[in-house]
Amino acid sequence: MSIRGRGIVAALLAATMVGTAPKYLESHVRDPSAPGGTTGPGLLRLSTKDGEARKARAYLKEVKKHLLESFIERERMEEKALVRAGIRAMAAAMDHKDFSGVEAEKRAAVKAGLKGLDSLDAAVAAVEEKVPDLDFLKLADHGAQAMVRETGDPFSRILTQEDLAGLLKMLQGGGREESIGCSVQMKEGKVAVAYVQYGYAAYEEGIEIGDEVLKVAGRKAEAVRPEEWSELLKVRAGETLELGIRRDGRDYDFKIAHRKAMVKDVRHQYLGQGVGYLRLTIFDGALVKEARSALQKMQKEGMKAILLDLRHNPGGALPASTGVADLFLPQGLLITKTVSHYKPSLGGLQIPGFGGDMDFKTTARSEFEQMPMVCLVNRASASASELLAGALKDHGRATLIGETTYGKGVGQTPIFLTSMMMKRYLYLTVMRYTTPKGNEVNHIGVAPGIACAEDRPSAERFADLWSFRASGLADTYVAARWGDELRGLAEYDGFESDRWPGFEAFFAGLKTGLSKDDVRGELRRAARRKMADEGTVWVADLQTDRVLQRGLVELVDALEKKQ
Repeated sequence: MSIRGRGIVAALLAATMVGTAPKYLESHVRDPSAPGGTTGPGLLRLSTKDGEARKARAYLKEVKKHLLESFIERERMEEKALVRAGIRAMAAAMDHKDFSGVEAEKRAAVKAGLKGLDSLDAAVAAVEEKVPDLDFLKLADHGAQAMVRETGDPFSRILTQEDLAGLLKMLQGGGREESIGCSVQMKEGKVAVAYVQYGYAAYEEGIEIGDEVLKVAGRKAEAVRPEEWSELLKVRAGETLELGIRRDGRDYDFKIAHRKAMVKDVRHQYLGQGVGYLRLTIFDGALVKEARSALQKMQKEGMKAILLDLRHNPGGALPASTGVADLFLPQGLLITKTVSHYKPSLGGLQIPGFGGDMDFKTTARSEFEQMPMVCLVNRASASASELLAGALKDHGRATLIGETTYGKGVGQTPIFLTSMMMKRYLYLTVMRYTTPKGNEVNHIGVAPGIACAEDRPSAERFADLWSFRASGLADTYVAARWGDELRGLAEYDGFESDRWPGFEAFFAGLKTGLSKDDVRGELRRAARRKMADEGTVWVADLQTDRVLQRGLVELVDALEKKQ
């Protein structure tokens, strides 16, 4: 194997993920047939000369093999069902834009040739006989994607080489500038928001898990293919993404603008009274080093207790999650136990330490293993976040406060498809994990020791809030009075509306069902957003975050008991 090949394989093995909440990668992984792909007459080429039909057969068979052998729920897979799904998709592909440049007679011939077939080899052979100059790789893409969808797994998909590069870049902390920080999945026949990540535009605009997506960028949600959401859930500099949402029977048209402020994976602040606050927004390759640095800095400032915030963290890379756990847990403790059917190999030789069932234990010693600790979680804490929270809970290392977590106890890895020689990869759910005590997480989540729900507005109140935000009146008010006074109020206004200049006259001119306190809160929100656009990175909001306040009280009490 070439040096380049060995490097890519090593990268694949290192990319094993506990995963993110459903389709985090939709903001980073592009469907090979999404806009920007090649269509039209340029698709036609001499497949018999290039051996594309042969490659297509090998590609489809290799994908099928991994679905039957490596998929974590392989017992649910039936070969006949996979084959049928692949053949149906190849026939349906003739009506897709990928083949719009192919003559109608040829497309009809492909459809006719695929009828009644029950093997992938026979399907490709039939197409080759009818239309030998078709783009067989593109055709096989449709078949492979359909077989993957047949698993019902919202995380698995086919990746191109470009997609893989984006995945690896994301795992190293890059490539997120255009993401709005949310993903979707099919739920009961509808497209619903699956997760929202802290600090991103979707979070800032108030998008919530469970919101039904009606349209995106002018397209109806039901008309969007699953693989297309990756590109559609992006917003580039200077642009605005329109997202139609239905919540509690009401429809909203969100206009999500590109945010100037960069999202930080690690946010920290020494809160005083001996408490250091550490917020992790995702687990990537740089996280452990950044988290350790933040902890060390706060320790110098006087930190004697740790408040770890994993809310709205969708997960990420397995090594990052176990590495952070190693910062807080003593040596020799089990962090998680994984079960996997996937056993990668090189030249037919299995690679030790990768794939199969594994135990992950702490190995390093740190100065943060004994400090009193609280971990904040909510229903948007998923995957790698749950793995970490479960380990801290099972070992009695931290008190969990908040809500039961999302419930994603499986992980994915990109599988190098040898038949395609670095042109296609299968991103597949190959691993399931449990907490140190053997508790399942998938579809269950990790329950907090202290339940503390976040404040969420009622349907009626949110409708009024959204209307007020959409009016732009709060932004206009802030822009007209911007200065040090409003910057101070953005930090803390004591819940006193009369501290905001001209508030009474402003409120009197409004036609809203909101209370004065609601409007005051919206002005403060607008001021904090303006400061963020200027470069301020907000770490915490002690004024309004009741879950954070509960965690702070818990730690201050713990420190007082130690004295």
